[in-house]
Amino acid sequence: MSRDGGLYVLELNSMASLGQTGSYYTAAKTAGYTYDSLINKILDVAAVRYFGESYLPHHPEQGQKKAATARSLRSVVRSYLRSHQTTNETLLEYMVNVNSSVYNVEMVNKLGNTITRRLKHLGFEPRVYKEFDVGDTTYYTNHGHAENDVLLLSHLDTWYSNQDFSAFRRIGGKLYGSGIAESKGGLVVMLSALQALRFARRLKNARCGILLVGDDSIGGRFSKKMVRDTAGASRYVIDLKWGMENAAVATSCSGTIKYHVDMVHIRRPDETVKDVIPEMCKRIVDWKNVTSAHDDARVTIPEFQARTSFGMSPDYGGLTITSRFVTRQQGEEIGAELHRIAKKKGKAKLDIHIIQQSRRNPVEKTKEILEFYEMVERLAREADVKIAQGHRYASSSLGDVQGDGGKPVLGSMGPIGIDYRTPNEHIIRDSIVDRALLLALTINKIASVRGGDRC
Repeated sequence: MSRDGGLYVLELNSMASLGQTGSYYTAAKTAGYTYDSLINKILDVAAVRYFGESYLPHHPEQGQKKAATARSLRSVVRSYLRSHQTTNETLLEYMVNVNSSVYNVEMVNKLGNTITRRLKHLGFEPRVYKEFDVGDTTYYTNHGHAENDVLLLSHLDTWYSNQDFSAFRRIGGKLYGSGIAESKGGLVVMLSALQALRFARRLKNARCGILLVGDDSIGGRFSKKMVRDTAGASRYVIDLKWGMENAAVATSCSGTIKYHVDMVHIRRPDETVKDVIPEMCKRIVDWKNVTSAHDDARVTIPEFQARTSFGMSPDYGGLTITSRFVTRQQGEEIGAELHRIAKKKGKAKLDIHIIQQSRRNPVEKTKEILEFYEMVERLAREADVKIAQGHRYASSSLGDVQGDGGKPVLGSMGPIGIDYRTPNEHIIRDSIVDRALLLALTINKIASVRGGDRC
């Protein structure tokens, strides 16, 4: 600028390395962008930030209106999410540092109250279903109709005990902490998507239901009926557990059954002392081998304790068995084999009781699920968000939803997560924005079609 206020442009230059041989484009191409889609994304975000609304013509020609509106929504939502990324990460840090272990009822409800305050601000009314052994289940809606367009399904409890709990921390592009993948990252994705839709004035068009349970870590022992009822009153159901490493969402999930086993050997008065523990261990090995021929099924023994006495007290063994399977039939076959092994005769006469403690049905891939995935995949492609379909070996409340198999459901719509239920549990930081964008577009798309039609 000259002393008299005149402006002189010395040079116009693109950002460094934006050429097709530059490092920036090379990185973008590795992430899945074409050169055109990279430039368009930069322009979309910049234009919405600058103008505060769509930069598109106010009266697009007939036939272009739908595409223009969709393009505008993608830009508005993405820009909003990026500008609020720091705020949302601060909320995630707070949520992770609330140790909401499944039996830590006070902390589970504290987390639920935090989310309730934010959802009420977005126009959602809560209905709280009080529990005593675990945290409360809460169902929210933003409408007064009998049917939801979509039910968002997640949980407040985590698997970690106090001694296993790990606080929130950032390391590079990864965010760590107990429950951050399962499912506090998903809760932040949900809140971010709903906030962005409200900013874009689209949230009121969507009839959303949200169900947050407090007993996911123990197989949904108390919430199963509520899950079935709310899902039955919803056209689509999405769960918000972590997305898989290849950016996959779950079009199928394994089922699980948890058994408790008591093994008792009561000696006769004339019987000499026997070491019964090896006999018990033989059964455990047999139980572990039940699924050796199945790549997609597994039996694990997470807990075992035993004792052998020298008086007339009974020898005792107690253990937990968890079976994981991909179809209901496979689950029944595994269960039958576990009971058969329990009844096998051995050197020591054992009285063995197997008690089923919890069950989660598998989510088996159906035509309705694949059609739902294809719709989401189209939205992801248009928004330049990476996505794939996959099978999740971890079960969830989705197993209580599917019923006769006709409900379109998808799982793992939360941020991309790794090493869940370990001290190394973490999510990919940048995936929060992409997943929230995809969830917002999915909710908007579902809401655009009603009256029994599928998207």
